[in-house]
Amino acid sequence: MHHWINIDKDGESRTRGQVPIAMDFWCWKSLAVITLTMVFMVAESAITATGATLQVSGVVPSVKEITIDPAPGYGSLDLATSAVDVLVLTARERANSAGGYTVTVESANAVTGGRNTASLNNVSAGTDRLDYTLKYGGVAVALGNSGVAGRARVTDLNVKTPVSGSAKALQISYEGNHQLASGIYQDTLTFTISAK
Repeated sequence: MHHWINIDKDGESRTRGQVPIAMDFWCWKSLAVITLTMVFMVAESAITATGATLQVSGVVPSVKEITIDPAPGYGSLDLATSAVDVLVLTARERANSAGGYTVTVESANAVTGGRNTASLNNVSAGTDRLDYTLKYGGVAVALGNSGVAGRARVTDLNVKTPVSGSAKALQISYEGNHQLASGIYQDTLTFTISAK
């Protein structure tokens, strides 16, 4: 049985039987115990955590690029005189695919003509042309080896390049022909680099 206690102004307590006169201290005690227990449980949860994980990740952007550095005189070749392994450009291949990369080159005139022979065509007048051959990185280029007329796969590697890239020289050879009609002769070479 609970007793109700009244605290008088003078600080003395008196029991008044079953008549409730002031606060129930027994209830306050209970409430205090519950509150303390809740606080303790929260603190205990933080203390007893056994571990935590955080997955840190980052991204390395894909690099697939080829830059062309034309050689001096590439646009003013003397087609009346034969030439062997004339440097026309240096290509720098850069790729960071773990599986490697490929590079293709195509001759616009060969593709248009459905042929596997590159040629410099007269763009001034007439239909004369001068066939030429290519070397890429010191290796003869076989147009059509990619399955497309006029296009060749010139690099096929299963590794990435160094950070600075891999430099390859493109050289051309042709037999001069002084009987060609005068004018400007051109071809467009397109290089494409792809990750494996």
